Amino acid sequence: MPASIGVHGATGRLGRELLVLLQSDARFRLGAALVGPDSAMIHRPVPGTSLQFAVDGPTDLAAVIDFSLPPALPGLCARLAERRIPLVSGTTGLDAEAEAALDRLAQQVPVLWAPNFSLGILVLARLARDAARWLSEHDVGIVDLHHRAKRDAPSGTALRLGEAIREVRGHAPDYACLRVGGVVGDHSVVLAGPDETLELRHHAQDRRLFARGALTATQWLLREMRAPGRYRLEDVLTH
Repeated sequence: MPASIGVHGATGRLGRELLVLLQSDARFRLGAALVGPDSAMIHRPVPGTSLQFAVDGPTDLAAVIDFSLPPALPGLCARLAERRIPLVSGTTGLDAEAEAALDRLAQQVPVLWAPNFSLGILVLARLARDAARWLSEHDVGIVDLHHRAKRDAPSGTALRLGEAIREVRGHAPDYACLRVGGVVGDHSVVLAGPDETLELRHHAQDRRLFARGALTATQWLLREMRAPGRYRLEDVLTH
């Protein structure tokens, strides 16, 4: 039987992608399309379904996938903790309150948070870490390019790449952030020496890849009844 999934942040860019994908994915069914209390979409029909956009969803959801904003996370986590509903979240720019809310929820149910649900970014992070180790005398910088509506800078993805470099260098690299046009996401790790430059780049062609990655993570989280705790996208690939 398909697992009933709620989408939190359902009118955002990735939320809309998930609404479409869930209607054609035999593993799942859309159980709720969740929006903020001030949304003009409340009670309006969700295209292609019999559902309406709502502030809250049913209590029997198998999981919720969240692509929203940090201020919305504490309230969502509190509701999910009461109902013992697992969470997959790709919301970035988290503050201390949002991080604490995820930690509290993870004491009750499995929680998987990732700044980017692209498997290619995972590979890039590993390559960046190795390159930073092997080219130890080279300067390292990260170029972070996104659409003009992207709020956090550096992005969560850029910070994840920076963490990989920090692991071997002991300090974060420099970041150059651009927010222009409709760019889905473009990240480069640049290693520059006196006579050469190495550039490692990931280019996202369609944001649907992030929605597909979130569904893959959700399937993994629900399989085998994962224990409560914080999980990473890396766990999906290695376990």
